[in-house]
Amino acid sequence: MTRWLLRPISSQGKCAIGAVAACAGLYTLALAIESLWGLVHVLWGLTSPQGFAGIAIVAVGGIYVVGFGVFVVLTAFLFGIAAWGLEPRRRWRDWRDRSHPRINEREQ
Repeated sequence: MTRWLLRPISSQGKCAIGAVAACAGLYTLALAIESLWGLVHVLWGLTSPQGFAGIAIVAVGGIYVVGFGVFVVLTAFLFGIAAWGLEPRRRWRDWRDRSHPRINEREQ
C-alpha cells in the first residue's frame, strides 16, 4: 500500500505538478494585483475622513495590504514549485540537442 508513496515522482508527474503550480501562481498573482487595485480605489476616493470613518478606512486598507502580502508570497512559492516541476523538461531538451544532432536538423 505504501510502496507507491516511496516511489520517486516521474518526470511527467513533475511536469504536471509544475504546470498546475504555474497556473495557480498566475491566478494568485492576479489576486494580488486585484488586492492592490482595491487599495488604490479605496485611497483614490478618499477625501479627508472625519471621526470613525478614518479608522474604517485604515482597517479596510490594512486588509488589502495583508491580502496583497499573502498573495505575493503564495505566488512566489507556486512559481518556485513550477520551476522545480518544469526543470526536467529543459534538461531533457538539452540532452536531446546534444545527443541527436540529425533529428534536430530534420525538425528545423
